[in-house]
Amino acid sequence: MKHGGFPAVAKALGFNAEFLRQVAKKRRRVSADTALYIEAATDGDISKSDLRPDYWPPEESQNRGAA
Repeated sequence: MKHGGFPAVAKALGFNAEFLRQVAKKRRRVSADTALYIEAATDGDISKSDLRPDYWPPEESQNRGAA
């Protein structure tokens, strides 16, 4: 993570930095609504499919069979 890391992103989003570290390491999970909020607040730098692939599968996996 760049530009101040988890503390800067957490502060901007209103979350605890340790919570975001745990989410990034897949030790904790955010709600679907929170995933949408984070994606919008980070202009897509952190995508909803990164946070909740069970709701929004990554596009790469959806497009693998299309070639």
